Amino acid sequence: MELNLIWFILIVVLLTGYAVLDGINLGIGASYLSYKKDEHKQTLLSAIGPFWNGNEVWLMAGGGALFAAFPNAYASIFSGLYLAFMLLLVGIIFRGIAVEFRNKEDNFKWRSRWDIALSTSSIIVLLVLGVAVGNFCQGLPINENGDIHINLLSLFTPFTLIVGLQSVFFFAMHGAIYMAMKSESDLQIILKDRAKLFLDINVILFWASFSFNPVISFISPFNIAMTLLFIGLFILVHKQKFGFGIIVSSLIAALYIVSIAVNVFPNFVVSTISEAYSLTIYNASSSDKTLGIMLIIAGIGVPIMLGYTIFVYRVFKGKIKAENNYE
Repeated sequence: MELNLIWFILIVVLLTGYAVLDGINLGIGASYLSYKKDEHKQTLLSAIGPFWNGNEVWLMAGGGALFAAFPNAYASIFSGLYLAFMLLLVGIIFRGIAVEFRNKEDNFKWRSRWDIALSTSSIIVLLVLGVAVGNFCQGLPINENGDIHINLLSLFTPFTLIVGLQSVFFFAMHGAIYMAMKSESDLQIILKDRAKLFLDINVILFWASFSFNPVISFISPFNIAMTLLFIGLFILVHKQKFGFGIIVSSLIAALYIVSIAVNVFPNFVVSTISEAYSLTIYNASSSDKTLGIMLIIAGIGVPIMLGYTIFVYRVFKGKIKAENNYE
């Protein structure tokens, strides 16, 4: 197998891991303000606290892999979408600060402000990532020099906004299902209702996106598979099978990312100016020697990262008790 293809697959795997894992925490954060009782908020925070920083390593690894393996694509994407990535970075920073600072003062105003910061930053991250995915689907104005000239507002089109909102509501659902599995009593009932609501909204947005989607048609193997999984997820949530529900939800997220990767391959980003200017896994890659050396490093680092993730989730498995709330 070509080294270019191996690295393309590895980047897709890393970004999928980030979406599935940190999507839970971002989804919990996105709907955080809709929970009124402080004890409920404390329980939700306990679900985010042990994992958010570890989960971000998957995103950093994906960005690092893109930088090392496909520097031309990295340079074009990150310089052309500079303001969008700065907005994303601000959201990521404030999410972490809010989680860590929220309980440092036993003061209503202090906690309320950090609650707003947590929810707002989580929504911003999910929305910007969704809009970015939408733009990768429809293409960007890449010129013959590999430069992208586009302003921030131009990134928000009807299609990319739908994908952005779909990202927010999908991961809000993803997080609600996970929390329903981890919680008990009245909070679990509330979370089940939230999961149903977010699932209904997400299905509507999922189908609406195909009216504008330039990559994936209405009838495709991925689309059919995701539709069947949504039906199965609907049944599982109604029957309160949340453990299986989070597995199915994760599969939907993974399939969505893989479907986009398969449909744009061998491109990273398709140029809307000329297809000849598109960034591909061949014209944007490092040398074979660099790819080979980096693959050895990844062969050591990725298993360590995966092992750490499994270890942490095993340590914090089970229901979240009120007395174990995150401080």
